[in-house]
Amino acid sequence: MVLKKGMEAYKKDGSLLNVQTVKRDVNEHLVKAIHTYTSYPSGIQVASVAEALIRKYPCLKEPGSFSGFYGWQMSLKYKMADYRRRLSKFGFPEVACNTLQKKNPEDRKPAKNVKKPRKAEVNYLPPYPAGENQDSLDQERVQLLTEVKKRDNAVVVKEKMSKTFALRRHEVVELCPTVAEFKDRWPALFDILQCDNEDVQQSLLQHVMKIAVCKKDDQEDFSIVLEGVQVMTGLGNLTRACAILLGFTYALNLTYPKQLRNTFEAFQKLFLELDVCRLSPKLQSLKNKLVC
Repeated sequence: MVLKKGMEAYKKDGSLLNVQTVKRDVNEHLVKAIHTYTSYPSGIQVASVAEALIRKYPCLKEPGSFSGFYGWQMSLKYKMADYRRRLSKFGFPEVACNTLQKKNPEDRKPAKNVKKPRKAEVNYLPPYPAGENQDSLDQERVQLLTEVKKRDNAVVVKEKMSKTFALRRHEVVELCPTVAEFKDRWPALFDILQCDNEDVQQSLLQHVMKIAVCKKDDQEDFSIVLEGVQVMTGLGNLTRACAILLGFTYALNLTYPKQLRNTFEAFQKLFLELDVCRLSPKLQSLKNKLVC
């Protein structure tokens, strides 16, 4: 109601609303909305929210400000930090994992080794399902080791994998296991078929992240290699292999290899349109060429 009356006055004579009367409430609603997307918005993302606010409610412009929303941008930034502190007190996993008590002694600085989504990941570190804890979900994981070996058991495996999703995310984000260790604990996440060529297996050990193409009987078999482990085979075509490889970077919380960073960011930001606010000069140049 306050914003509605403020807009009526603005359209009538251009008068601005007294920001201080609504700033706290507006900020509180905005940070809750931002949190549904990410607990750690970038500066560009916060600025885009502030700009959108002023675009919708120009009566909230700040007198004397060139952009009209710089003060909103800064207050949102600090309000978001305060919101994270409140969430951490209640044990919200995505922010609680970055408290000093949960960091290694050598990393106990607020801005050091912050665990947060870096590739627009959704459900980066979700809480455990209601009524479940780490021990109960680990029992489900142990049962999965047996269920995955049974034939025609896809429905049961899918249900247990869905139920233990939060546990997998906690392990991969907080413990940072190797791909080989994670595959031993969660074989259902991977296709267990392996290429039977001994020379191929040895050559794959050298690769951190790769889509391998093996030719056999005039047919191409596309597989995915992570940290020297062939984790999935029989993908059919290169397009599907690329999509699944990007899925693995989320499922295993992997960092893009330095020599392939631009390639993977092009897949992510230009083709999948995830986290498009931050484009490197090279990606921006490619985007301009594609648009033209």
